[in-house]
Amino acid sequence: MFSFLSPSSIESIHNATLRILSETGVGINHTGAREMLTSHGARIEKNRVLLPPDLAEDLLMLFGELREKALAEEERPLAVADRRARHDGGAGRDGREL
Repeated sequence: MFSFLSPSSIESIHNATLRILSETGVGINHTGAREMLTSHGARIEKNRVLLPPDLAEDLLMLFGELREKALAEEERPLAVADRRARHDGGAGRDGREL
């Protein structure tokens, strides 16, 4: 895979992001999300959720796994049907089977 950034640059950006999430945090208004994150070690400070680096890393891994699963599901062939197909025996607008 081609990358404009060197591995050390990527690591520097990643570490800076972890520091920002830990020291500055993010605004999350959803009460359930805030409760879930604080139950796993996040802190609330001045209406911001501060994520310790280990929690941020865990979430990154989880989101990566969920993304991969979603992408795998997208690759499944989709059944495409013309809305008129149910009325003309399954043929599309041009008369071909869909």
